[in-house]
Amino acid sequence: MRKHLFWLFLFLPFSAIFAQINNPQDEFGNWNAWINSLVFDPKWKLDTDFHFRTWQFGADPNTLILRGGPTYVANPWLEFQAGYGYFEFYPYGGDDALKANSTEHRLHQQVFAKHKLKKFSINHRLRLEERLIQTPAKKTIWRPRYRLYVSHPIAGKLYSFGSYEHFWTLSDWKFDQGRLHLGFGYQLGNNAKLELAYLRHFLKNSVEYDRLQINFFSVLKLKNDEKN
Repeated sequence: MRKHLFWLFLFLPFSAIFAQINNPQDEFGNWNAWINSLVFDPKWKLDTDFHFRTWQFGADPNTLILRGGPTYVANPWLEFQAGYGYFEFYPYGGDDALKANSTEHRLHQQVFAKHKLKKFSINHRLRLEERLIQTPAKKTIWRPRYRLYVSHPIAGKLYSFGSYEHFWTLSDWKFDQGRLHLGFGYQLGNNAKLELAYLRHFLKNSVEYDRLQINFFSVLKLKNDEKN
């Protein structure tokens, strides 16, 4: 098992060697995210996520995302959230100055549900976004998105997972984009885990990208659950 993981972690970064540098669709880029939950009590928490994405592996900025929102935990398997995100998009082949060619404010509302099927852990996320695009021209786009995520333990703290998220435009219910993830996760402790995945990113007009997704998840609790 350790040998298989070694080759997986070694192979994915060097996949960039096979990418072409003259077309962003041929690049093997990477998406990095830190996703944190600040827990106030059993019913309320603040979920935040920070994303930095690149066109090429470790180079050429693509997207910056700062997002967060309060979450109401109705019960152990159902949550509701409303939030806000700030987005910057950078052109392919951009310099180190991080000059965005497009910016966006984004509001969202979502419901999150989870359950188990034997050893499989399954969760569903349905989100509605109001995309308040600022540049290059002001406009508003309403976009629903649904994500199915399934994980399965492998050994000890190691698990495998797969997910697919589908995006529509609300005005005509046409396909906007899709994201397929396949990868592995490792539980670092009770309040942290790391996930590494291959991402196939499908866009309208038959545009597709290959990405390495690296996610770090953490939980910070303001109150200790243990009794003194």
